Amino acid sequence: GLVRLIAPEPFDPAALRMIPNDALDLAVRSLNLQALFADLEAALPAIDPSFPAAFAQQLSALRDDTGVDVQKDLVNTVGNVLVLYRAPQDGGDAMPPVLLVALKNPRAAGDLLRRMEAKWPPSAGGIVAFDTVHLPGGIVHVIRVGSARWAYAIAQDQLVLTEESSMPAVLRQVEAQSRATPTGTITGSPAFATARAEFPSDLFTLTYTDSRR
Repeated sequence: GLVRLIAPEPFDPAALRMIPNDALDLAVRSLNLQALFADLEAALPAIDPSFPAAFAQQLSALRDDTGVDVQKDLVNTVGNVLVLYRAPQDGGDAMPPVLLVALKNPRAAGDLLRRMEAKWPPSAGGIVAFDTVHLPGGIVHVIRVGSARWAYAIAQDQLVLTEESSMPAVLRQVEAQSRATPTGTITGSPAFATARAEFPSDLFTLTYTDSRR
């Protein structure tokens, strides 16, 4: 399980299509929560025969407290790749960080978010709160944890996280990238292609910065 966490299977190169060819920097990481969860369940009884029951009890308590079923809502819903990048938005200078989490089941992810929004509105006064903000580009959904705030949305089978003021522009970019030809993706950048060629094709993690910029 530790080996799988540190060095999982290679990520699907198709994930790079969601990154614009003018991205300043990026990071791509393979992640297989289903395999990790299965490894954990298999390892627990070997460590201590009482651990599986205790683990199941903790998962049940978490489900009762938060309404989140870890295996159903997270392990079976989140896909196998994370993408983080910064690129100009709408041709301007703004380059907010954009995190894309692939989803195997976008509908289930949407249902989970709606349940969490209903459970933790700002009026509840908790450390975690879900809110909406009206911006010129539309309504933006926001999650607050303490003093930190992130905008979130589901688009193109991805969970999108970024700065709240940038979300409308980021969603337009994600939509455009879903239709982009190779020349419009990071693989169409000569600088990226040159740097990428130095490494094996089957990477499980990749980071890149356009050092000239």
